[in-house]
Amino acid sequence: MINVKFEVITLEDQIQVIENFLSFKNQTSEFIAEFFDFDIDCIKSNDIKTRLTELYNERVEDLKSSCLKFQKVWNKKSEMINTELTRIFGKEFNFECTAYVNLNPVWPRYLSAKCFHVNLDSTEDYLLSSSTHEIIHFTWFEIWKESFPNIPKEEYDYPNLSWLISEIVIEPIFRFSKLKNLSNFNPAYDYFYTDKIGNKTIAEIANNIYKGSNDIRDFQQKIYDFFKDNTETKKLIK
Repeated sequence: MINVKFEVITLEDQIQVIENFLSFKNQTSEFIAEFFDFDIDCIKSNDIKTRLTELYNERVEDLKSSCLKFQKVWNKKSEMINTELTRIFGKEFNFECTAYVNLNPVWPRYLSAKCFHVNLDSTEDYLLSSSTHEIIHFTWFEIWKESFPNIPKEEYDYPNLSWLISEIVIEPIFRFSKLKNLSNFNPAYDYFYTDKIGNKTIAEIANNIYKGSNDIRDFQQKIYDFFKDNTETKKLIK
């Protein structure tokens, strides 16, 4: 069984995570900079530390209360989520992962440490959907490394093909399971529902491949072959 433990992030780790995001410029870092009211083109490390220390201290009690609330919400749905993941992936997983409640508006995941981040102001349905999204990355790559042993683990992260596919497949894994009932939010990145290859959105393509697959390993092979050989794929890594 997959167990999830919610913990409050430390101030030091909070600062480091945000500094790491803001160390390069892309859509995600620009969103984070805007969220914290930073100028991403002339941001300084001391500004980040000062601002985050102030915010963290202001909201430390909120962080603690959200942590307790999220644990209760998760525990109520954990059995169903585990049952669905076992069915989808064809095996039962047994590990513990940590969900760090923090100020960050985005939800990074760290495969080797089996942890991910949760924004303290998340609604209950968003919490369940997004936490499950991150956990699917852990289960997906457990199978992926067996399906594609020659792909190095460094390519499981942005901005590589294995990372992109792992984000796209969130859509059909939710769509064709009870996981879709966790929330009304689209479970995958918004642009997968608007960006197209040919006359189909990325979500439609993934759903069709999933429906035409025999099992999760067959799905991995088919979706890898499709995006590996498509000249439009690089445009989807944003």
